[in-house]
Amino acid sequence: MARRSARAVDGRRYRRHRLSVPITLILNDHERPGFTKDIGEGGTLAFVSQPLQVGDKLVLRLDKIGNAPSISIMAAVRHSNGVEHGLEFTPLTAEQRRLVNELYLGPHIESH
Repeated sequence: MARRSARAVDGRRYRRHRLSVPITLILNDHERPGFTKDIGEGGTLAFVSQPLQVGDKLVLRLDKIGNAPSISIMAAVRHSNGVEHGLEFTPLTAEQRRLVNELYLGPHIESH
């Protein structure tokens, strides 16, 4: 069962968890390295040095951590201020949801 709060404190549909992991954004066949600041079942706040435009659709690759596989997820840019980008996952498959929940939203991660 997906872990979803009725409404997170800041009005989000999904609770966010503080987590900094390496990512790669793929847009128009160009890879842009970065990292997450937080992540939830609905999306992530990402830091990437290159600018993105609100509305851009891209592939977000959560890079390997330890023995965990990398995960590629379709996402859309919902806000951007230069290097900080709010990305919404568009929609997760059941397997992607399971992996995000197990690897990135487990009980070992601090939520806010």
